[in-house]
Amino acid sequence: MAALLGSYLKKPFAQRHGVGLVLAECQDSLQVRIDTQRFEQVMTNLLSNAVKFSPKSADVTIHASLEGSCVRIRVTDQGSGIPIEFQPRVFEKFAQASAGNTREQGGSGLGLAICKEITERMGGSIEFTSSAKGTEFSVLLPNIN
Repeated sequence: MAALLGSYLKKPFAQRHGVGLVLAECQDSLQVRIDTQRFEQVMTNLLSNAVKFSPKSADVTIHASLEGSCVRIRVTDQGSGIPIEFQPRVFEKFAQASAGNTREQGGSGLGLAICKEITERMGGSIEFTSSAKGTEFSVLLPNIN
């Protein structure tokens, strides 16, 4: 799992935006059964969103840990957070928190809906917490150890 997550740290879009990608924690024993191409799509969407909405020179961190019978993979940014009124719709297709800001950032409103669909098809779930200091998305997948 560490090697897979570490491979996402080399995404050029983070450098273009002046944002760092950091693998802060990943236990060696974590194992999940995933479609690696689809998982990469989930991680690319989550990391892209985190980078786009983070201030320059900020870090986006990835953590992976065992939580009960699941592996929790967290992507945490230091952006301004998701508006409370938008949070119930965050996983809906074509949903955008602020049309002007997301269009400016290149968003279509499909990324998080796709993440949810893919994660659920792999037997997992996706959730988030958000505040004015940033947002954290968590992907939970069954641990196969």
